[in-house]
Amino acid sequence: MPILKFKQTAKYHEEYTLVFSKETIKFQTQSIESEMKWDIYSALWESHDFYYLIQAPRIYTLIPKRVFKDLNEKQLFEEIAQSRVKTTKHV
Repeated sequence: MPILKFKQTAKYHEEYTLVFSKETIKFQTQSIESEMKWDIYSALWESHDFYYLIQAPRIYTLIPKRVFKDLNEKQLFEEIAQSRVKTTKHV
């Protein structure tokens, strides 16, 4: 139910930047800046339009595929994510 969650959560209406590396994911908005280790995520789910980095049931980071500037950037993200999480799943 990504659309319902999006509409109900104010922080999702801020523009944010994610920077992925093999060690961490950096989150940055106008109001916050944080760095998270990959080990908080247990799975990567992929749908036609989104990636879901799963932390726990109903807790995930939603990444629209449209944010990647090209196929190479998208593939690099997939390689990093798949090397850092235990499970991948197409939903």
